[in-house]
Amino acid sequence: MNAALLLALLAAADGGAPDAAASDAAGEGAPAACVGSSLDLDTIFAGKACDVPGVPQPAPAPAALAVELAPKRLSVTAGKTARVTVSFRNLTDAPLPLDLDMSCGLEAVFETALYRGARRADLPQDCGIGRACGRRTVRVTLAPRGVARVHVPVSATAAVIDETCMPKGRKPIAPGGYDLVVSLPLEDRVADSNGVQIRTARGRLTVVGLARLPGP
Repeated sequence: MNAALLLALLAAADGGAPDAAASDAAGEGAPAACVGSSLDLDTIFAGKACDVPGVPQPAPAPAALAVELAPKRLSVTAGKTARVTVSFRNLTDAPLPLDLDMSCGLEAVFETALYRGARRADLPQDCGIGRACGRRTVRVTLAPRGVARVHVPVSATAAVIDETCMPKGRKPIAPGGYDLVVSLPLEDRVADSNGVQIRTARGRLTVVGLARLPGP
């Protein structure tokens, strides 16, 4: 039994129509491409069918929404780029609406960062690259136990920054092991504060050096 039919039956038993919140939770009225058990976010982000006006609704609690990174361990040649899959999985037995703030585009929103210990290796920690972006909110509804997936590029490079912190390009990063941190378009309120914290997904990146040709 689908969610819309279940809501209709419950409404009939109560002698009325389901309220707006219940309809929204079931994804009623949304385009079919924005509701389901296996959603392709690459395609959704490339179009506008799932865009909604206004700011994103609060993110579901981690107990309701799992975020998974695959593969968790990735190997990339220095200077090259690979992709990881970020999956948003509904852990509940009910439809789960999910708002994603895509205002700054895929690579900015799903920013990847490489760390060695506490130090960031792909961008100087005293340099932040700011952006001015127009508002874009994408809303999908995951079916019970459903999943939505997006592919995110991971570059084995480091930013080249001048003395004023202006970006001047990228260079291959040194071979070795790095902690990979992928930012997510989900924010959580910090307890006892007006601040928010961006959720992340974590993995491990091994950067492999370029192969050397044998000598004469």
